[in-house]
Amino acid sequence: MFSFLRAADSRSEDEDGSKDAYCAREVYFSGVRVEFTQGVQVEERDGALRIRTQGVQEECEIKITSVSGKNEGTEEENVEERPEQFKENVPPRTPALAEAGQEHLVSPRSMLERLWDLETPSPPKRRKVRQSRKSLLSVKREALDLPNDGLSLKWVAVQSASHKAAPCARWGSAVVANPEEDKVFLSGGDSGDGILDELWQLDLKTMEWSMLTGAEARFPRAWHSLNRLGDRLLLFGGESTMEPNGATITHNDCVVHDGEANLWFPAYTSGVAPNARGGHTATALPNGNVVVFGGIQGNGKWANDIHVLDTRVYNWFKPPIRGAPPKTRSYHTATAIGDGKIVVFGGNGASKSFKEVYYLDTETWTWHEPETGGDVPHPRTGHAAVSTANGSHLVVWGGWETHPVSYFNDTYILDVHRWHWTKASVSHAPPRPRCGHSSCRVKTKDGHTALFIFGGQLEDGKTCHDIAMLQLD
Repeated sequence: MFSFLRAADSRSEDEDGSKDAYCAREVYFSGVRVEFTQGVQVEERDGALRIRTQGVQEECEIKITSVSGKNEGTEEENVEERPEQFKENVPPRTPALAEAGQEHLVSPRSMLERLWDLETPSPPKRRKVRQSRKSLLSVKREALDLPNDGLSLKWVAVQSASHKAAPCARWGSAVVANPEEDKVFLSGGDSGDGILDELWQLDLKTMEWSMLTGAEARFPRAWHSLNRLGDRLLLFGGESTMEPNGATITHNDCVVHDGEANLWFPAYTSGVAPNARGGHTATALPNGNVVVFGGIQGNGKWANDIHVLDTRVYNWFKPPIRGAPPKTRSYHTATAIGDGKIVVFGGNGASKSFKEVYYLDTETWTWHEPETGGDVPHPRTGHAAVSTANGSHLVVWGGWETHPVSYFNDTYILDVHRWHWTKASVSHAPPRPRCGHSSCRVKTKDGHTALFIFGGQLEDGKTCHDIAMLQLD
């Protein structure tokens, strides 16, 4: 149940006939205080706080704070005390609500359980605590003094099944997870002895690799992109070598692997395809579009253009782009974070690596360069980046700086609501520094969300074929 710290005395009837909706500025819910900058309709439903901004004329922010502690200039109110294991922690604040007329669910209890990795706590005790009148004022977003910005990160011990075959060492490969995120597909890469045409599948429950042989058609690629489209895989671009002289060829074709038939085949597309390139990114959106950005082209020039493949009809198009784009680059990351936004970080051009953050709003096709704060990472390229399951944070690992050469195995967290960087403190030893590894987001066999990493090039110039997983929750 929730109780009110300051609210109107009357209930209001909800659209579904419920009379348990209140107009409130503050509520006490599951051991935390929830404050609003203006009156909104709230009710408890299925263990969450239902918020309706019907009638609100402007954006409304909310704040979630601890109810324990004392402040000067306070008055006493009868509230619940948080369980003992929560006393030294401060719950996170949520970002601003959306515009008027929308509904939102806020569940502080599940937020707390995820933040501290605890089972459901024992029922709270009641006592009198003192509340500051200052906390009742309009809320502004402020930096949070939380370890890892509220994320619980640790490296998970991983060992492949020793009696099974496994992919050889490589870099420049591509990986993608299946819809359930419990299997990973690995395509191509550069072993140092040549460009590979293999397709492997890893079962994350048994940690067993299996090679998907496919048909006679082979498509050796490195520095390409790989996306999942239902039970199919979409490969675009990348590099291969020409026999017998070993010259590098750059591609701009689309190749599809049918999972049911276990078959690769060329995909015939309409529209104007991007120039041939490798080291680009291809970001899949929920509406079926795949957004290709950047890369190094076959003519040796770096790119910063946007091309979109509508995979429902396999048609290429170039949307009208607004805003100043990122500088030309390759080996960057471009990560979908929800709400149609793609966050671009890192990569390198002809003479330097980058550390600036950009995001592309694919609803308006507008580039933005937000001002970031906190502990900003060193410039890097060939790194890994994934979003958390709820899209609130970007987690970056590894990569290298080209001038001067430095390899990294550090972890950084970017809050994509406040654009605030945090250098993460991670449990257990990290993998060796590397670049050019392939990565995606997966589920561990215990059901945790994790960053999956395979292979890459180490500081000594050798490629590797180990697996690492960074648990994100």
